[in-house]
Amino acid sequence: MSNIETIAELATIYLAIKENIESDRRRLYDIDIQIKDMMNAIGATEVRLPNGKAKLEYKTEYLKDMLTPLLEYEEIPEAELLQARTPEKIIPSSWNMTKVKPLAKYSARAKDLIEKSTVQGEPVLKITS
Repeated sequence: MSNIETIAELATIYLAIKENIESDRRRLYDIDIQIKDMMNAIGATEVRLPNGKAKLEYKTEYLKDMLTPLLEYEEIPEAELLQARTPEKIIPSSWNMTKVKPLAKYSARAKDLIEKSTVQGEPVLKITS
């Protein structure tokens, strides 16, 4: 068998495997959605399985654009605000939520604003054995 024939044969195998992977990926996505929908329907975040468990994990997300008023709250020390936010001169305004969350201790309105900017993200399905 020549190199060209070997390359052609390997390329054919490669394409068949790639097609199967893409098909499996679509099927996994469909099953993922189906499991999430079924767990949500019964109000479950965790289901014990015969060989492990299925769990929905929710990542906390933040609506960082809502935090801009914190810059005007006089009760929050400027030094802490500077640590919590990257200035727009460097990159588009960016908040470090690890530094923002402690700012809630300075006032009820700061706490309220930070809580309102916190939202629950889409669930991620984790299946363990």
